[in-house]
Amino acid sequence: MAEEFVEWWKGFGKDLEEDIEANS
Repeated sequence: MAEEFVEWWKGFGKDLEEDIEANS
């Protein structure tokens, strides 16, 4: 379960970074 959370968190962080760049 921990590994699944890590994979989800990585994807979440990637999406968040893309949103930040788009709003810059």
